[in-house]
Amino acid sequence: MSESATRQRRASGAGASSPVAREAAEEALAANGSAADAIVAAFFAIAGSEPGGLFAPAVAIVAGAGAVGRAFDGRAAQPGRGAERPRGFTGAVPPAARAAVPRSPHAMMVLHATFGRRTLRQVVRPGALVARAVGADGRAAFIDRFADLGAPALASEQAAIFRVAGPLASGLLTEDDIAAVRVDDAPARLVEEKGEDGAMMRIVLEPWEAADRALPPPIWVTAADAHGLVASLAVFVGDAPDGARLMVPELEVALPLVADPVLRGKERTQPGVLFGVPRSLFAVDCGGDLRLAAAGLLPEAASESARRIATAMHERPVETGLAQVPARGSVLATLATAHDVRAFAAGGA
Repeated sequence: MSESATRQRRASGAGASSPVAREAAEEALAANGSAADAIVAAFFAIAGSEPGGLFAPAVAIVAGAGAVGRAFDGRAAQPGRGAERPRGFTGAVPPAARAAVPRSPHAMMVLHATFGRRTLRQVVRPGALVARAVGADGRAAFIDRFADLGAPALASEQAAIFRVAGPLASGLLTEDDIAAVRVDDAPARLVEEKGEDGAMMRIVLEPWEAADRALPPPIWVTAADAHGLVASLAVFVGDAPDGARLMVPELEVALPLVADPVLRGKERTQPGVLFGVPRSLFAVDCGGDLRLAAAGLLPEAASESARRIATAMHERPVETGLAQVPARGSVLATLATAHDVRAFAAGGA
């Protein structure tokens, strides 16, 4: 291995709570991709491996060199644009009535366009390969359309989606819903903190409100690259809490069942409303020699989290400090120093 290749390996790394996601992220980094490429490739690998992956609510943050802190919002939206209010259900609600507007593929497209180094086809391809490996050829073909068309791939297959979640199927999804999907990157929430040595660091947090409803546990991916960029991704893939799933047979994908059904006699949730997800992503930027991309279920008080994280970044080894970050479960992190990159998981209280 050449000296330059060795430096690249030491300066890039990824962690993930899914084997296929980690493999895709590491392959993107090994090919000189950015941390953003790594988490986009991981997202599509998840999309290929599970029916609900492609349309699952997903959020990401990016920080470090060239990025003060940006957030990418792939939360699902309430459907029903351009349609009259239906009469509403009085009894059992079919899964179609809970199908939301998927926005995660659009968020990944914007993330790649903003911070990607590899081509779109290169970062989407792992997802199609994974889908074919599990025998989901229809899903593989659909993922390939995102490689060819980008975000418009969703509209190109909307007829299949409407057959299971449109008004004729007791759902709320409309052509206006699909046409209205727009995702832009936004400023992340920033907290400046001074370490014990007096040096300033920047904590990067998600800017949106936390979820007020049950969602599946997220698949987390974190990455750091040789160019000083760090990124974190959370994908909330899984069936609804009651076990319901709504498949689009031709595409071999499942729609996210997080929308509010219209109930007779109750106020309707307005179309376009975004459904919250738990806040679980953060990054810490101490400058070129020390950056961290991490994911964990953080408490609501961002200022408290910032202080704990800042303290953790000054302990050696850093893993010991991060183990004290107040998280329910564990913290998945990728740490980039002047010398190397390492991914690890630390337990939380």
